[in-house]
Amino acid sequence: MPTHYITPSLLNRYAFVNRERQFVHTSYEDELAPYYYLVNGDKEKVLECAERFFGGGTGKVSEDPLRNVKYLSVSIATLACRFCIEAGLDPTVAYNASDMYIQRVDVCESIDKVGAVVKDMMLFYCEQMIEQNRSAVVMRPVTKTLNYIDAHLHEKITLQEAAEEAGVTRTYLSSIFSKETGMKFNDYILDRKIEAAKNMLRFTDMTVSEIAAYLAFSNHSHFDRVFRKITGETPVSFRSKNISMHNS
Repeated sequence: MPTHYITPSLLNRYAFVNRERQFVHTSYEDELAPYYYLVNGDKEKVLECAERFFGGGTGKVSEDPLRNVKYLSVSIATLACRFCIEAGLDPTVAYNASDMYIQRVDVCESIDKVGAVVKDMMLFYCEQMIEQNRSAVVMRPVTKTLNYIDAHLHEKITLQEAAEEAGVTRTYLSSIFSKETGMKFNDYILDRKIEAAKNMLRFTDMTVSEIAAYLAFSNHSHFDRVFRKITGETPVSFRSKNISMHNS
């Protein structure tokens, strides 16, 4: 087995020192709680948690007190950024904000200033999520559904399965899906399957029948009919035309 810097004996020694110091690390659930408040836009709870970020139970990652809180701030920024992205915040906004706040922390000259930056960062993300949640009350289930469809194009996709994945009812999903995408649920699925089929016709040697089966069409004829309806030509014609264009 490879030799690591951290060995079982070192871990045991570290645990012993923490017991002697009567140090108990914050529980996993309590450590994540501020970020759940954050994505739900609960400013009051977020501020409460921010006051305790550098208190007991947060661990020591440096012997230098200022450097210790700076290191902890980086982990706080990283988790806040990832939680917000997972909850629907634009990744560009989330990542850029994280970078800028970490850069700000880096030049802080006192623990109090680091704490103020971290508090401001948490409030910034909280406000972003409040705005995001206002505009995404309807859109979030639809986004989950779009992702689910793209991940299951090779299967038969039902409205019931998609609704369960999005955490809403079939009726509600059907209604908001049409409203947000401008397409009926089944029409959107067929459209995405045909887009995938077009790429497979262009860039693979799979036969039309193999593509039809892979994309879970009931048979070759069904695939041919849907393809013609959406593109205005047959799969064979599409492939022939695109191969000719590629070779010219």
